[in-house]
Amino acid sequence: MSQYRNIHGRKWGRGLRPWLLIPKYLCVAVALGGIVAAGTLMHEAQSSTVEQRRAIFGLVGRLFTRQVVPGLLGAAVFGLALLLQHPRELLRMRWLRLKLVLLLVGIPLAHVMQSSALAQLRRVPDSSTERFVSGLAGTVLLVVIVIILGRLKLRLRQRIASHLGT
Repeated sequence: MSQYRNIHGRKWGRGLRPWLLIPKYLCVAVALGGIVAAGTLMHEAQSSTVEQRRAIFGLVGRLFTRQVVPGLLGAAVFGLALLLQHPRELLRMRWLRLKLVLLLVGIPLAHVMQSSALAQLRRVPDSSTERFVSGLAGTVLLVVIVIILGRLKLRLRQRIASHLGT
């Protein structure tokens, strides 16, 4: 039996990157799952009694504070750790800059809109949940766009190797 010979020149292992990517993916999945679960609960709240609606609104609030927000914070911490591995090269890429702008604008905006809509629903439990559900749909769309940008790493009209200064 012949011994394996590495003819491609790559060394074994990829360093810290896989150990940061896996928990980041899990954190994003936890946050996205919480957002979808909140949307499902809010859809069910439309055909519920006032007392059931109050219980659902409380549950949705706890879902956000105990699942969605920690998931997003974990994803941000692991994403920042990934960025700090090669910050100069990564920050020159347009797909990453667009992703960071979407996150820096979209997450606080979604937080303000959703928390105010949930507070209004808690004050007036028999009002429509449509504003909250449409905000959740927008948040899911934002997360999906960010996931696509991070996965496909679109060039966005940037020349090949232009991030290397050539």
